[in-house]
Amino acid sequence: MRKGFTFKNRHSGKFGILMKTRSRRLIPEAKSCFYTAPLMDGSYDFSAANNAGREFYNDRVFELDIQMTASRLDELERKCARAASWLTGSGELVFDSMPLAVWTGRFVSELSFTPERHGKKAVISAVFQARPIGRASFTTGSGIRLGDGVPLDSDIPLDMSAYFEKRLAHGENEIDFVNLGDFYVRPVLRFCFGDTKITLAEQTVTGAEITAAQRNITITCGDSKIMLEGIAADAVVDLEKYVVTDGSGNSFMNKMQGRFFELPPGRSTLSVYVSAPCTLVIDYAPQTIYDFDFSSIDWGETGA
Repeated sequence: MRKGFTFKNRHSGKFGILMKTRSRRLIPEAKSCFYTAPLMDGSYDFSAANNAGREFYNDRVFELDIQMTASRLDELERKCARAASWLTGSGELVFDSMPLAVWTGRFVSELSFTPERHGKKAVISAVFQARPIGRASFTTGSGIRLGDGVPLDSDIPLDMSAYFEKRLAHGENEIDFVNLGDFYVRPVLRFCFGDTKITLAEQTVTGAEITAAQRNITITCGDSKIMLEGIAADAVVDLEKYVVTDGSGNSFMNKMQGRFFELPPGRSTLSVYVSAPCTLVIDYAPQTIYDFDFSSIDWGETGA
């Protein structure tokens, strides 16, 4: 692989860099937990013995060879100095050959070189340490924007509101959730109580007019359940940050019972009870083990 890469929003081509990949792991190293007893064959694997019921992973490593050329040694030194300043610190890393995946990482190897071709060429070994799971450059809440790197022939709509914006009726609602990536996600669930009219105790009111004592939400996914009781405003359930707030960021944790959860690759069903009609927006950045394949997504039916 000889294409370039973007790091901290700057492309390697701006520094006159040619890149060659030495190693890119397809799957990150799993965090392992084994137990071996003297009077047994093999060992017990407790790697997935946790509340999530799955393995977790260590950071991954990308190993590259970086080449720069110049007409003179002093020019080569200046190019290397600019590249060294750019590679310092951490940021988002995107490879030209994998434009859909965004990695969060930092340059960790010693940056040194030996001039070749009479001081006209430098070859630098570069090692990036990155988070084990990559993410897409877009979220389902914002949709795909110009510059997100998604090919025009991808089987994915620019406007995703039909799939990730649901209108919930008073009572039980079944939500068909689509995970666009190949790894677990913890989305943000935004509940907005609107102007849909319902009748309570022979009085017609809107969702926004329901009192705090009457406004409750219950979210069920498999064995996990989150209950919000007596909330006085719109609610934001952030499964990634393990917090529940109102629309202004004020904590609703004292109104919550239950356990946060994550959603696996593929399709899932969420059962959502609301005591007043509202709109649910599901917002997350798709995650990937190595790279995205949006052509194989099972979209099913829209929930609009």
